[in-house]
Amino acid sequence: QIIETCFWVVGKDTERVPFIFNDLQNEFYYRRSKRDDILKAGQIGYSTMILAILTVKFLLVPRTWGVSLSYEAEATTRLFSKIEFWLEPKNLHPILQPFLKLSTDRIGTKINERMESRLYVGTAGARAFGRGDTIHYAHMSETSRWKDAGRIATGIIRAVPLPDKPIDTWIVGETTADGIGNYHHTEWVREIEGQSRFKPYFA
Repeated sequence: QIIETCFWVVGKDTERVPFIFNDLQNEFYYRRSKRDDILKAGQIGYSTMILAILTVKFLLVPRTWGVSLSYEAEATTRLFSKIEFWLEPKNLHPILQPFLKLSTDRIGTKINERMESRLYVGTAGARAFGRGDTIHYAHMSETSRWKDAGRIATGIIRAVPLPDKPIDTWIVGETTADGIGNYHHTEWVREIEGQSRFKPYFA
């Protein structure tokens, strides 16, 4: 309700339109768990929806850290630009404006000083995560294309408290297929066989 009431997206004709979930986004939203993995076709809008959810957490949930990682710099820029768009004063709904006091640290993490929350968007491998970090919401985009995907994903997963802890956490991966035998394919098979904490979605 917050996203569909308060968030905008740029439409096909470059006009600003309300962010209304499509059928596939709605289906995933209501079926999602604490650990999700989406194997998708392109241009469905899953990454945009996930980024919007992380932005809501950044705006409204105190003392939390969200992280979104993509596979290469150009894709990272696209993800980052979506968040920048939503947080611009002209695009931020008046209902949400009192919750945001925005700053940025030296490594590009956005900080909401009012909520003491953080949101980082980067390229997989550009920054190490793991021991000593506590991430609450992690978005792993196009993991089938990550270099050294196993090591990077393991660091992220270890930095997010287990879902049985009394704290709200979420890890979600979304990717198109890119070969057999890579990290994502191996993990996808484990998920299908029920040998993983992650819940597989095929879209």
